[in-house]
Amino acid sequence: MGGLIFTVGDFSSYAIMHLSAWPPRNAPETGPVKRSTLREMRTPSSGVAYSSNAHPGLQHCLKAKEIRV
Repeated sequence: MGGLIFTVGDFSSYAIMHLSAWPPRNAPETGPVKRSTLREMRTPSSGVAYSSNAHPGLQHCLKAKEIRV
């Protein structure tokens, strides 16, 4: 976990904080981070803008990887 030293209890608290983000609900926010932010942290993302306007050679790269836009 990034070279940090922590206790099992600390890691458990961290895991519980992330698990408390599901299911989405309208209850008041109680943690230091919004539940929607915690859910977003667990959403897979490639960090690539899948738009042919984003980069001149992007469409070629997408075709090479067989990614449909």
